[in-house]
Amino acid sequence: MLEPTDRQIRKTFTEHGLEAYKKIPLERSYALDDHATLMLASVAKSIHELAAKICSGSFRREDVTAALEQLIACGESLLVQSRPGPEPEPPEPWKDPVTGLVANNPWAPATPNLDDAMLITKRDPQLAEYLKAVANGLTYGFLAKLQDEAAARERLRKLEYSARQHAKNPWANGGGMEERSAFVRAHGQETSDFYKHEARPVRVESMSGSDVIRAAVRKSSPRLLATIDRASAILRQWLEGDAKALEATRKASAAQAEAVLQQLGQVRRLPGLP
Repeated sequence: MLEPTDRQIRKTFTEHGLEAYKKIPLERSYALDDHATLMLASVAKSIHELAAKICSGSFRREDVTAALEQLIACGESLLVQSRPGPEPEPPEPWKDPVTGLVANNPWAPATPNLDDAMLITKRDPQLAEYLKAVANGLTYGFLAKLQDEAAARERLRKLEYSARQHAKNPWANGGGMEERSAFVRAHGQETSDFYKHEARPVRVESMSGSDVIRAAVRKSSPRLLATIDRASAILRQWLEGDAKALEATRKASAAQAEAVLQQLGQVRRLPGLP
């Protein structure tokens, strides 16, 4: 039985990587380019190799999807659309379990308490931010701000964006400053910021040297980091092979051109002919 060629192997894992990626909610397959496609293929092959080592050769496409979802949780924001998550529950003030009495706001001028402020910041940062905002009293302006922010998040959740919108995205299709400015005027800054993010191609940034994401991956799962490192090595091997093949093609083309020029020089030009 003949061994599969590198191209056949790459084609197989490209199919695995793409199909696994498309199972992810809010995936951005419309923003895939050749490099991103090869990144996904290398992740799939890396997982296949790991499965062969520890699971008797068992490989499931679902494992590729799960690994990509783990990476997203670690900050791989270019794998998915930049949509807000579900609306968070408002922070609950700390209360006495017996009397129900609410603890004092440590940022309020009347009840300052540095120790409590440090404690809440560490244990309940969402509550800490809220207490800081209302330290001088609750205002209608602050409540209106919360309402406006919630409404903005809901608009982004409902904003339609797919391959059709991507094709018309002036930040993705090479539109000039005039076209982009017209888009901002027509649709507003909020929608424009979303479109700007969507213009960026899909990337697995932990494979491109993002120290912040790699640190998050290492903390989340050393095995996942090993998978990504192996994927990076596979990707580099493939790209180096492509570079060598292109260089060989370039040299062959240059040699062919030189041969044609030599042959041309040996052809007699007759007088009166162009």
